[in-house]
Amino acid sequence: MCTSAACNATEERELLPTNVTPIHYDLLLAPDLDKLTYTGKVSIKLRINEATDKIVLHANELEIKDAHLASAAFEAEATSIAFEKDDETLHLAFAQQVPASSEATLTISFSSVLNDLMVGFYRSTYTDAEGNVKFMATTQFEPTDARRAFPCWDEPMQKATFDITLRVKEQLVALSNMDVSKTESTGDGLKEVSFSTTPIMSTYLLAFVVGELEYIEAETSGKHNGRPIPCRVYTTPGKSEKGRFALDVTVKVLEYYADVFGIAYPLPKLDQIAINDFESGAMENWGLITYREVALLNRYLSNGKATDAEDQTVWWVPLGVSTSETRTQNSSEVLTSREATLDTDVSDAKWYKLNKDTVGIYRVKYPPGAVANLAKAISAGDLDINDRIGIIADSASLASSGHSNTSDFLTLLRAYDRETEFVVWQEIVLRIDALQSVWGAGAEETRNRLRDMCCKLFSPLVKRLGWEPTEKGEDSLVSRLRALAIRGAGLAGDKEVIDEVNRRFSAFFAGNKSVFTTDTLRTAFAVAVRNGGRDEFEKVKSYYLDSENPVDQKLAALSCLGFTTDPALVDELL
Repeated sequence: MCTSAACNATEERELLPTNVTPIHYDLLLAPDLDKLTYTGKVSIKLRINEATDKIVLHANELEIKDAHLASAAFEAEATSIAFEKDDETLHLAFAQQVPASSEATLTISFSSVLNDLMVGFYRSTYTDAEGNVKFMATTQFEPTDARRAFPCWDEPMQKATFDITLRVKEQLVALSNMDVSKTESTGDGLKEVSFSTTPIMSTYLLAFVVGELEYIEAETSGKHNGRPIPCRVYTTPGKSEKGRFALDVTVKVLEYYADVFGIAYPLPKLDQIAINDFESGAMENWGLITYREVALLNRYLSNGKATDAEDQTVWWVPLGVSTSETRTQNSSEVLTSREATLDTDVSDAKWYKLNKDTVGIYRVKYPPGAVANLAKAISAGDLDINDRIGIIADSASLASSGHSNTSDFLTLLRAYDRETEFVVWQEIVLRIDALQSVWGAGAEETRNRLRDMCCKLFSPLVKRLGWEPTEKGEDSLVSRLRALAIRGAGLAGDKEVIDEVNRRFSAFFAGNKSVFTTDTLRTAFAVAVRNGGRDEFEKVKSYYLDSENPVDQKLAALSCLGFTTDPALVDELL
């Protein structure tokens, strides 16, 4: 039996013990969109590889109520339930051993909150046509956040099948990866929606969504898949027709790919859903692809063209005006024509913002004075996380399309120097990378100024977070933010960061694998290769070629080789 979560001796990589492995999950979740909490129960069929009285699996931010193990040998409640917050693991002990080469069922009851972090099982906020704030429950599990939703073996190699049941209010829609197998009323205003068993799959591809939803649907021709595939696009009420273009593309693409690759689509259906609060552009959950709203619903931005009829269409746009004086309120202004002047008093406000909570599918261009005021509001912490993400996304998009000055974007960037949320920083990095790629072949002076700006932005963040966890049980999002900060500062040329990366890089290849976490390893390799020469390149290359290293880390090393700026090494790599 592997007795430690850090089972891989080649690096500080936290893997679960292999004394038991999951075969099948039977998961029941009951989200409450009023209380923004949920309860759950999971029964996991296990293969017992080694006789054991201890089981370790992943769990993060969950409250465990009880744990029960049943096998042919015995049935018993757990005698000990303990968390290792650092490893995000749940440790269960039982009074006697379950024998090797057998099977057992582990049943765990638990509860948690529908968080606002856009990871795990979380709540997404939107405003309906009457201006009411509504919630839906949705998921984002990649890379390691299924454990935030339910206890599981949350590693890509620990594949299993899943039966999902969602207990929800009668009027709500419940979705998951598979098609609905049955729906039963529980007699208390609730229903249980059960879904067909999934193929064997990793936890990070699992998904479920609950909310007030509507949809449009179509089927593929079935020409290359051997059968028509039902396809739906789900949205919050009133938006489904905006998904028509995406649906039309979907039914064609599924048949096209089946023809090109010679492999039929393996699932009974394909649902796509637009989520207002969604950190990534999209997530490829099997059978239930989740998208940021603008990635799924905005046809014009998807293909740059519109028919004459569409070009004449005037969409009603809820403006959602908020100010420093009314930031907790939802305004009722709606743009119903191509141009309009609003009689909204902002004279006494320190700042104003349109598209409160970033729920509308449009960009907002502000005059320079308003940009400066928003920058002050961001710096002072006056704006919520969705608005902080939306402002930087709008500004960067408008700058890259030529509709506003890049200086507006840079003015706003400086205001994020005290930002603490990983998802906001991830959006910032995405936009900065795009800006730097535009100027990649530009004047050296311009590129140097961009690097200086990145140093000023990321270097203080590295100092604030440090290189090691500051407390036991550090949140995984903080670890990912640390890696992101080191990447930003190191690639921008911060000498102090580069020196520390090089020191740890040398120690790592001298045998001290503890100097990097799984999150910082990829970052360090990229910074070392970018600022180093052949020696660093060859070491990272050797790590990629070493068959003893985990596949995902080998692929990370391979991608980092692309950070070299030496033309000779680039030629070798190609």
